[in-house]
Amino acid sequence: MLLINQIRDLFRQLLPTGRAFKGPVGGYLDKLNNALSISENKAWADALSTFDSAIPDNINGNFTHADATDWERRLGLIQYSPFAYTYIPQHYPHPPLAVPTQPPLAQRLAAIQQQYNYPDDVLPRGYWLYIQQQLQAAGFNVYIYENRFFVGGNWITKDPISIIGGGITANELADHELGDAQLGGGYNNIIANSIDPHVDAAFNIGPNMRSTFFVGGATLGSWAYVPRVQLQQFRQLLLKLKPVQTVGYLFVIYTP
Repeated sequence: MLLINQIRDLFRQLLPTGRAFKGPVGGYLDKLNNALSISENKAWADALSTFDSAIPDNINGNFTHADATDWERRLGLIQYSPFAYTYIPQHYPHPPLAVPTQPPLAQRLAAIQQQYNYPDDVLPRGYWLYIQQQLQAAGFNVYIYENRFFVGGNWITKDPISIIGGGITANELADHELGDAQLGGGYNNIIANSIDPHVDAAFNIGPNMRSTFFVGGATLGSWAYVPRVQLQQFRQLLLKLKPVQTVGYLFVIYTP
């Protein structure tokens, strides 16, 4: 933002009115005023830039991916590589997928704002609606469902296979690399203790599912979609939000 002319005019207005300060155009005082106006304009622009980069509230100003990386480091969020594309193999006949190494700036900004404001002054932090609200505030379009259903006058739990009706097709598995084990005897797309889904896939929940919940789309049994590049960030946030003794069944597909 160039304010050189306004700064120069203000400088002249603030000078005393005596003859010694007349300062004709092109004179020594006018040249000094011009030089100071340039440096003062730079100081003003630098101050605005500092606000833009220090306050994560805009993507239309000077808040950049580099600023987002600094905030992610300060807040303990997953950090991303500089923007590029990496190729991941696909099952034949699908070609390799070009996957970005970092989310769009708006998505990173949402996650930073959520973490910056957490936990605010909300007391029921382990409540499922609060967890859902925080995930959505961070830019993830997912929904939380308690594993408790009133059937025949009693509260019961259900296994994930009965919720999704047997899983998804082999073609969808190939497209999204969910792994064949998910259509086997159990459902291992879960979150328990780790940001690494392969570690939690071996977690033994046991026969009692009272401490489990579901994460999915807008209706129970539907699928939610999370960018593959944000898989670890999504799991990290969910681990922070959920009560430590609970395990989540993820009806989530990670997309390019």
